[in-house]
Amino acid sequence: MIYREAVQVRVEDFDQRGNMMPSSVLKLLENASCHHSEAMTKTPVLAERFEGTTWLLTDWQVEIDRIPTYRDTLTIETWITGKAPCAKTYRNFLMLDASGELLVKGQAILVLYSIEERRIVQINEELLAKYQPEQRIVFGGRLPRVILPSVWDRELPITVRKSDIDYNGHVHNTSYLDFAMELLPDRPAEYEKLWQLRIAYKASLKYGDEAVVKGTQEGNCWKIGIFCGDKAYTMLEITAR
Repeated sequence: MIYREAVQVRVEDFDQRGNMMPSSVLKLLENASCHHSEAMTKTPVLAERFEGTTWLLTDWQVEIDRIPTYRDTLTIETWITGKAPCAKTYRNFLMLDASGELLVKGQAILVLYSIEERRIVQINEELLAKYQPEQRIVFGGRLPRVILPSVWDRELPITVRKSDIDYNGHVHNTSYLDFAMELLPDRPAEYEKLWQLRIAYKASLKYGDEAVVKGTQEGNCWKIGIFCGDKAYTMLEITAR
């Protein structure tokens, strides 16, 4: 089943030029996925978390063909692809304007996590069937690996604040993109161009962690790692296409 909803944007979704910020794009896609989940399972997303399981997002791949602006009236379509039993499932996204122009397409990988057992658990047929999976997929094949460089051009220390923590008790996945954007040059020219985002989450930062954002520019792509100690917690590629 393809779930569709009109987007309710907020003033804080836009920068001083009236362009939607990259992390806001991810937030809107994620909110649509939560609404889809609630519609299909008849259970609020937060209720699932407090009843023992929660969905964890491990990867993003997003292509922004045109950055949405404050003038756009937006619609998001989202659906699940996958077969059970499985360890992970793929969620697909399209963001369109009022004329039907495709502005954003994306794909996320999600796993089901048991709060009590503190581990990833299998997604069974009964649960997956509630979402009525589609065969259609936005990006074919596996998402490309993110390979970090051995030498970094710049670094930025980050202290995780209370306001960075979400309902799962760790830094919300969209906040890592905000951390990465802090490292980029002020108002980079790429911000006005076409974007491709690839994010892989390896571990979760928690309140009080002292992290370091490291980045290197390779052509039109910024490769960024968010580290705590020697461990890479999140790896990103931000590309102007």
